[in-house]
Amino acid sequence: MRKAIIYIIAILFIISCRKKARTENNGYNFNLKGNWSLITNDSIYYEILIDNDSILMYNYDYSFLPSRDYKIRKDSLVFGFPNTKAKHYLINKIDSNEIHLTSELLNRPLELHKMDTLNFTFDKISSDEDLLKYEINYLNRKNKLYGIKFRYNLDSIKAEFDSIDIPTINQLDSL
Repeated sequence: MRKAIIYIIAILFIISCRKKARTENNGYNFNLKGNWSLITNDSIYYEILIDNDSILMYNYDYSFLPSRDYKIRKDSLVFGFPNTKAKHYLINKIDSNEIHLTSELLNRPLELHKMDTLNFTFDKISSDEDLLKYEINYLNRKNKLYGIKFRYNLDSIKAEFDSIDIPTINQLDSL
């Protein structure tokens, strides 16, 4: 599981360094900015936000993972963790919708897929209600990629929560 998290962070690192690549990567020009989805080699689904210099990842089971800085060096994405050796991932394929990263650490390439800008992604969260909306959308996207036809419905989930009679603190104190 730790390897999967490291792989995802590496991918995000590569993506965000693409803009810097224009000036320091001998003609390589990578634009990794945006929201991406990834299913790791051990079938864990992540959503990733890559900006100019950092990568932020989300997984429903782990929540938000710490943001990681990255760099693009020539045709590779490079990022590391404190007190560890930097990881290098070769960018094998890149287009506007997909990125493939390879490494000697991986038995197959990591494939990042660009998310539709109309999706409700975690960079759009501004309230607790938005967090629930994001998690429902996240789970629906995950199910779709896994081939699961079940879809969560935000309105029915909200209605279920609203129907729960949660006691107030005063009511609990009087028990």
